[in-house]
Amino acid sequence: METGALEDWLSLYASYKRFGHCDVGKLAEEYSYTISRLLAHHWDDVDVLLKLAAEHEEFKRFILHHINEDIPEEEAQRIINNSRQHCPTNGEWLCRAIVDY
Repeated sequence: METGALEDWLSLYASYKRFGHCDVGKLAEEYSYTISRLLAHHWDDVDVLLKLAAEHEEFKRFILHHINEDIPEEEAQRIINNSRQHCPTNGEWLCRAIVDY
C-alpha cells in the first residue's frame, strides 16, 4: 500500500530501508512498478537516484533487481528512450542495465 504513495527517490529509499527485507511477492512487484514510474516520468530527478546508489551499494542492487519484467511495456519504452537520449555521465551503469533489460 505504501509503494503507491512513493513520489520520489528519497521516499523510495526510505521505504526500502523500512521494508526492503520483505521484498517478495506483491511488494516486490509494487517496488518494480514504483521504480519504473520514477524512471519513466521523473527522469529529471535521476541524479538523486545516482547519488543514493553511489552511497548505498545495497540500494543500487535493489534498483537493478527491480528493472525487470514487472515493468509495464509502455513505461519500459519511455525508460529506454530516457536512458539512450539523456544518460547522465555518472549513470552509465543504470543506462546500460535499462537498455540490456
